[in-house]
Amino acid sequence: MHKPLVDILNDFSAIRRILSLLALGLIVGCSDAPDTAEITESTERTPVIAAPVSVVVGVTQRQSVLRTISATGTITPKRTSDLGSLVDGVISEVLVNVGDHVQQGDPLFRTSDVNYQHDVASAVAAHQMALAQATQAQRAYERAAQLAERDIISPAQLEQRETEMSVANAAVTQTEQARNVARQRLADTLVTAPFDGAIIGRFVDEGTYMSSRFSGMGSSAVVRLAECQIGVAVARFPESELTSVHEGQTAQLYIGFRTEPISAPILVVNDAIDVQTRTGELRAPFLNPNCGIQTGQFVRVEIEITDENILTIPQSAIVNTGLGQRVFIVENGHAVRRSIEAISIDGVLSRVVTGLNAGDAVILSPPDTMTDGVVVEVIQP
Repeated sequence: MHKPLVDILNDFSAIRRILSLLALGLIVGCSDAPDTAEITESTERTPVIAAPVSVVVGVTQRQSVLRTISATGTITPKRTSDLGSLVDGVISEVLVNVGDHVQQGDPLFRTSDVNYQHDVASAVAAHQMALAQATQAQRAYERAAQLAERDIISPAQLEQRETEMSVANAAVTQTEQARNVARQRLADTLVTAPFDGAIIGRFVDEGTYMSSRFSGMGSSAVVRLAECQIGVAVARFPESELTSVHEGQTAQLYIGFRTEPISAPILVVNDAIDVQTRTGELRAPFLNPNCGIQTGQFVRVEIEITDENILTIPQSAIVNTGLGQRVFIVENGHAVRRSIEAISIDGVLSRVVTGLNAGDAVILSPPDTMTDGVVVEVIQP
C-alpha cells in the first residue's frame, strides 16, 4: 500500500532538519579543538630528560707492581770463527765434518805442503851457507888482525876484513829469519782448533785451491767453529723498557720446547736501538754442557722487575682508537673524555705515562656509544 504524497514530503523535511543539526554539531566541535601549531609549540616547550648511563668505575692509584718483561730472540754460541787456510794452496785433507766436537789444538784441515817443505829445505841450506861464510870471514879477520899488529898489512886492509865479517854475520841473521818463516809457513799448512767447540759449517772439500787472503769471490773459510759449551741468549725487548732492563739482572730462558727455564745473568745491554723495530738488545750467557742446546734455537726471555710508586689504571678502562688511547673519567656526574698514554703491565693493570692523576675515577669497559659529557650514574659492580 503506497503512502500519500503529503506523508513522503513530511519525511524529507524531517531528514533535512536532522542533517542540519549534525552539521552544526560538527562545526561547534571543530572550533573547540586546539590548533596544530599550538600543540607543536607546547611539545617543544616540554624538556626531554635523558636517563643517566649506569657505569662502574675504578680509581687510578700509585703502587709498587711486580711484573715481567718479555723478550724473544735466538741462541748463539759464545764465539764463532770462520777458519780458512793460513797459506795459499790446494786443500789436501779436511779432517772434520759438521757436528764434530773438537778440543783446542785438534787438527781440522791441511793444505798441500810439498812446496813449503821445499822452501824449508832451501832456507835451511841458505842459512848453513851463511854460517860457513860467517865462520870464514871471522877467521880472515883474526889473521888480518895479527898481521896488522906486525905492520904487515895496512889498517885499511884490516878494516876491509872487519867489514866482510860484519856482512857475513848479517847474512846469518837474515837467512835464520828466512828459515824460521819457511818453517812457520810449513806448520801453517795444518790448521788446528783455536778453542774447544763444535764444527757447525764445512764449506769446501779436498782439491779446492784456497787463498790466505780475501778475494772478490768471497771468504777463504774452510770450516766454521763455534764455542758452544757456553751459549748466549740474544733477545730483543721493547724500547719502552730500556730503563727497566739492566746488566746484572737475572733472566729466565725458555728455550725451544723445553718447559723448564734456565736462569742466566744479563751480561750485556746493547747501547744501540734498532731503528726499524724500535727494540733494544740484551745478551745472557749460560753453561751448555756438550753443546746440548743448538745454535739458532728460539728463546723467550723473561725478567721479573718491581716498579716502585707507579700510577696504575685498570686496563679495561682504556679505549684504543686510531688516534691513540682514550679513557672516560667521572666529573660532576658526567663522563669526560681524556687522552692518555699507558703501557700494559700484566693484562689487568696498565702503567699511566701521561694524561691522568692519582685518584681519578675512570669508567671501566665504557660502551661504544659513550660520548663526552653524557650524564652517568656510578653503580657498584
